[in-house]
Amino acid sequence: MSDRVTLAQRLLDGYCSKALELLVDYLQDKEVRAETERYIGQNDPSPSRLDSTTEQPRTIRQSIPNASHGLHTPSTSAGSTKSHASSLATAGVEKIYLLASDTDDQDWPVTSRSVTIKHNLIGDRVVHSRGLDANVDLVDELVHLPHGGQRLVRTTKCVRLTWRRRNEFTTNVDTFYIVSAKLLESDVIMSSDGWLEHQLPSDIEEAHSPQGRFQRKGLVLMEERDPAIPPRAPTAPIHPDQLPDLTSHVQRVYERAQDLRDTQRMHEADRVFPAAQSRPIDHGQPSHMATPVAAEEPTKGQLQVTGLWDKTPIKFLIDLDASGEAFYQAFLQWASRRKRDGEVQRDRMTVYLRTNKQTPENEAYELSLKQSELEELWQAAVDWIQENKSVKAPNLYATIELEPG
Repeated sequence: MSDRVTLAQRLLDGYCSKALELLVDYLQDKEVRAETERYIGQNDPSPSRLDSTTEQPRTIRQSIPNASHGLHTPSTSAGSTKSHASSLATAGVEKIYLLASDTDDQDWPVTSRSVTIKHNLIGDRVVHSRGLDANVDLVDELVHLPHGGQRLVRTTKCVRLTWRRRNEFTTNVDTFYIVSAKLLESDVIMSSDGWLEHQLPSDIEEAHSPQGRFQRKGLVLMEERDPAIPPRAPTAPIHPDQLPDLTSHVQRVYERAQDLRDTQRMHEADRVFPAAQSRPIDHGQPSHMATPVAAEEPTKGQLQVTGLWDKTPIKFLIDLDASGEAFYQAFLQWASRRKRDGEVQRDRMTVYLRTNKQTPENEAYELSLKQSELEELWQAAVDWIQENKSVKAPNLYATIELEPG
């Protein structure tokens, strides 16, 4: 494979006419041409010679189903290896090694990028070409792609892999969700959630006791990372059957990070909306439930919701500009944090929305969480919310009911 890469680079360096001729023949395939046009539309051209050695094999790997999809590296001489690694780093890509099994001595090199998303992703072609199919498990999960904003795709397979970084001999074990290789710009996408490691200010930590940490932000996913802090190696996605196995330290770090976000929003709200300081506090509920959530200038369509699911207090944000499916997926993540995701039965659940707790129940708006109904009726729900929301936060009161099975 390295010979092909070297030959391709020589063509680009000194035989442009022949390279053009070969590319024209290669682009006769409609699928390849469409993929190439899509890549050009999504990426800026690079003047770097070395970028071509990394991007060209990747495009071939994504476009030709029968190709061998290993990591395409130049010759293994010291200078060549060093320059190739430098090229990968410049492009935000690193080389990691996968172990096919615990007893397999073979390390499979793949390209990897760290992206701030929840799940680790791996291209289907990498799984097949590396012989990792034996470790595949069936799932039903919506995952975010590393580009295209909040684009979601459904995956039905995942694989638990042992891997290590280049020049490191300690290994990691993580779960990777399998998606089409055409949706990724590298063999593997690593979930980067390094913000959980941030040290929290002591005054904020002391202001929130563990007893007070029973309400969490829900239906809006917000990324708050310090760009000066490099991302750490990803952790496995948190699934319901794994929650009991989490160490208490990780749970505390996660909860402290959530509380820091809520506290920062409260402090910012006091600066942006000073009149809110003189408003009387309802001592029937924790005071932070009645405080407008505003870490920054709120985005258009973002509202605060409080309420109850049985005896579990609810507090989250909803984004009226998002889709109904995004509403459900964010709700599911909130339920997971409250360890109630095992009770979620989408086809039997209804959310009842009211202006506030005092609004009669017969005036509540019924919002079914069934996928088809939620998508079809979401706009009607948004219209009702716009007309009936409270001007001040909390803007809505919600209860959740489960229909008889």
